[in-house]
Amino acid sequence: FTILILPMGVSAGYVSVTLGYLLSQAGVSVEKIAALVAATLLPHILKFLWAPLVDTTFSFKIWYWVGSIVSSLGIIATGILPLKESSLPHLTIIVFSCNLAVTFLCMATEGLMAYDVPEELKGRAGGFFQAGNLGGAGIGGGIGLILAQRLSAPWMVGVVLGAICFLCCLALFFFK
Repeated sequence: FTILILPMGVSAGYVSVTLGYLLSQAGVSVEKIAALVAATLLPHILKFLWAPLVDTTFSFKIWYWVGSIVSSLGIIATGILPLKESSLPHLTIIVFSCNLAVTFLCMATEGLMAYDVPEELKGRAGGFFQAGNLGGAGIGGGIGLILAQRLSAPWMVGVVLGAICFLCCLALFFFK
């Protein structure tokens, strides 16, 4: 579950730390960066509205794949857009959409935990879930920032982090 939930943390860490840093270097105000970071949180606040879709329609694995593909592409897209104040409306839409997809990925992971983990191991699974979320934030924020400071173009950071998030799908092969 650590690997499955990594994209949630990567997405939040990438926007709040890495993109925040890059946008501040481009002269964007702290207030506008904070509004962009808020766009990462809004879907997670409202996900109870669409949570019944995950429980009543496709399998958890399908929802995970959909969430993973969309969120990975969203992270890549944020790296491709020019990082300047005039790009903020587009960045905000992409960040919101990416995190909307992440909510489906999260709910799918939680569903797998609920149905695939024996009762006596659910506490341990929950701990690994939280570790993945926190570790993902470190990858998205910390490693993303290191890459942003060392790579020649910001799009490279988005591609690397997007690829990492997509590769988390491989963990699905270990579940029923």
